[in-house]
Amino acid sequence: MLDKKTAKEKLLSVIDKAAFFFFAVLMLFLPVSNAVIESCFGFIFLLFILKLSLGGITIKDNKFFKSKINLLVLIFFLSIGLSLLVSGPLLMKSFKAWFFKWGEGVLLFYFAQILLRKRDIAFLLIPLFASTFLQCIWGLYQLQFNIIKGLSLSYPATLLNGVRAGFNHYNDFASFLTVVFFILLGALLKTKKTSLKIILGLLGILVTATILFTRSRGAWLAFLLINLLFGFIFYRKKKINLAYSMYIIIPFFIIAIFWLSPLTERLFYSFKIGGDSDRLKVWRISLSIFKGSPLIGTGIGLFMDRLPPPLVGPTYAHNCYLQILVETGIIGLFSFLVFLGTIIKEGFVRIIRDFDELFLGLFSAFLAFLIHSFFDTQLYSLKLSILFWLLASFVAIYLSEPLKRNTLSPSSPS
Repeated sequence: MLDKKTAKEKLLSVIDKAAFFFFAVLMLFLPVSNAVIESCFGFIFLLFILKLSLGGITIKDNKFFKSKINLLVLIFFLSIGLSLLVSGPLLMKSFKAWFFKWGEGVLLFYFAQILLRKRDIAFLLIPLFASTFLQCIWGLYQLQFNIIKGLSLSYPATLLNGVRAGFNHYNDFASFLTVVFFILLGALLKTKKTSLKIILGLLGILVTATILFTRSRGAWLAFLLINLLFGFIFYRKKKINLAYSMYIIIPFFIIAIFWLSPLTERLFYSFKIGGDSDRLKVWRISLSIFKGSPLIGTGIGLFMDRLPPPLVGPTYAHNCYLQILVETGIIGLFSFLVFLGTIIKEGFVRIIRDFDELFLGLFSAFLAFLIHSFFDTQLYSLKLSILFWLLASFVAIYLSEPLKRNTLSPSSPS
C-alpha cells in the first residue's frame, strides 16, 4: 500500500500530465474553436487549483515568484484595471473585459510557467503545426473557390479578398501564420532528423504561400522585417549559409507580391483614393478621445462605446497600442511597453550569450506579433490573445533558465 507521500507525488504527476494534455488540445484547436479554448482554460485552471491545494506549488521555493517579467505582467494587469474608475454606467462591461478577457490571458501566462517545463514546449508545437497545416489547406481552398460552407471571404471586394480559414478576418489569420512561420523556422534549425527537417521545410513553404494570399500588408511587413533580423543574427553568429538562406527568402517573397497583380494592387491600396482613409480617420479620432482622459484612459473594453457618431459600432482602432492607450491611458500602455521591453531586452541577451535555435524561433515569432499589432488589434481577438500570452510564457520559460555558457565568440560556419 502506498504511503501518503508517494500517493501525493503520483497524484501531482497525473496533474502535470493532464495539464500538458489540455495545453496540447488548446494548441491544436487554437485557430479553430473559441469554445474549446475556453474549455481548456477552465480545465487548466482547475488543475492549477488542485496542484496548489496539494502543496505542489509553493511561493517560498518557486523561482517563478522572483521573476521580473512575471512581476511586470502583474503590474500591467493591475494598471489597466485602474480604467474601471472611469467606466461610469458601463462598469460591469468594463470589468468583464478586464477580469475575464485580459485576466484569462494573464492567468494562462502564469499557468503555463507553473504547469509546464521547458522540454514540454517542443512537444506542444506538434499539435500547433498540425493545426496550421489544416488551416493552410482550408485557406487555399477558400482562395480557389472564394467560398466554403456558405462562408464568404472577409470582404466582397476583389481587392480585399484575403483568405482567412477558420479566423474571422484575414489579418487575424495572417498574424497567426506569421507567428507559426518563425516557430517553424526555429524548430527546423533545431532538429537533427532529416525526415523532420523535410516535413517542417515543406510546411514552412506552405505557410509562406498562405501568408501571401491573406493579402495582409501588416503581416507581410512583419514577415520581411523578422527575416532580416534572423539573417542578421545568423551573420553575426558566423552562420553564413543560414544568413544567406534568410536573405534569399526575402527577394522571393517580394517578387511574388509584384508578380501576382492582385497582391500588387493590395500592396499599393494605401496610395489609392480612399485607400486607408478610414483607418487613419479612426486613429485621429482615437487620439482625440485619449486627450479627454490621458492618465487612466476611458475604460477598458469600452473603445467602441466611446466612439462618436457615425463611427459607433463594431470598430477597432486598427492598432493594439493605440487602443490600449485610449482604453487604459498612459499608465496602462506604459506598463505594457515596460513588460514588452523587458522581454525583448532579455531575449536579445539570451540569443547573444546562450544561442538556441528554438528559442530564437519563439522570440522572433513574439517580435513578429508585436510588429503586426501596430496595424491591427490582435490582442482583442480571443484566439490571437491566447496565442500571444502562450508565446510570451514560452519565451519567459526559456528566460527563466540560467545561462549555461557564453557563446560570444564566433560560432563555426553552418
